[in-house]
Amino acid sequence: MRIIMTALLIIYSAQSALGQPPLSTKEAMDICNRGSVNWISLCNGFMQAAADYATLTNSACIPEGTTKSELVKLFKANVAGQPSGQAALISAFTIISSEFPCEG
Repeated sequence: MRIIMTALLIIYSAQSALGQPPLSTKEAMDICNRGSVNWISLCNGFMQAAADYATLTNSACIPEGTTKSELVKLFKANVAGQPSGQAALISAFTIISSEFPCEG
């Protein structure tokens, strides 16, 4: 899992360094809808990174035992409310934070 997260960070860093836009919400949905193991792993890693970021910023309190597959399903079910051109990380962060708000 750390390899996937590291790969995502490298991809985001490389895109930023090259002046390329970050992964869009539409692109993330395309990735998460592909059936091969590699694409599924990339989608799961992306969702784990978004969940980690939401948790580390105290924006979400994700219940223990929540799986990456559940996060992907949550993303897919709620992505229609997000702009397709928006950075996928922002969309996933927003969805996760809304679904798992921290209480008081």
